[in-house]
Amino acid sequence: MTDGVLAEALGAGAGAVDPGDQVVARILDAAREEFARFGVRRSSIDDIAKRAGLSRNTVFRRLGSKDELVNAVLLRELRGLIAEVDEVTAHGGSGTERLAQAFGVTVLRVRGNPMFAGALGHRRDEVLEYAAVEAGQLLRIAVRYVTELLERDQRRGEMDDRIDVAGAAEVIVRTLHSVVLTPHAGRRLHTEEELRAFATEHLAPLLYQR
Repeated sequence: MTDGVLAEALGAGAGAVDPGDQVVARILDAAREEFARFGVRRSSIDDIAKRAGLSRNTVFRRLGSKDELVNAVLLRELRGLIAEVDEVTAHGGSGTERLAQAFGVTVLRVRGNPMFAGALGHRRDEVLEYAAVEAGQLLRIAVRYVTELLERDQRRGEMDDRIDVAGAAEVIVRTLHSVVLTPHAGRRLHTEEELRAFATEHLAPLLYQR
């Protein structure tokens, strides 16, 4: 499901970056490390090229501008996260159980991501600005992905076919977005058990009959 969601969400440009290209992988690895250590604003193409052991021109030829490089890094991170959620939700259980597992895994993986964790710890303003203003594309991809998961449950008869799955998916993604960014507001939501319980109690009832 991962590649299909990304390709559809990104349109014709989805295949522009080949994740199997070893030079591209070196650039993305170097960029990820730079962003995690110094933040996006303080990381330059020259720094990334030096860390990758490549020329500045090679980085530009393979991935384009800095903005395009940032997007490529974030999309690779998202690709990995979606693949992990695919794995979690493929092992059966009820819709409620799958939703709770996916919710817990997603929040903890994003919080634990080196780029996010490093930036949140030392450059919180940068993270919050990106999350509030620039994260629309990633959130749209996430909504499309969750919509596909819910549509699958609807086809299986696990969910009332009158439910607006696209709207429900947006509620789930916006809740994830909020919980990731503000873990200390109100109820404690730090461990996977706490996150699963939250999703079971407050999100699952919107979709599944107990």
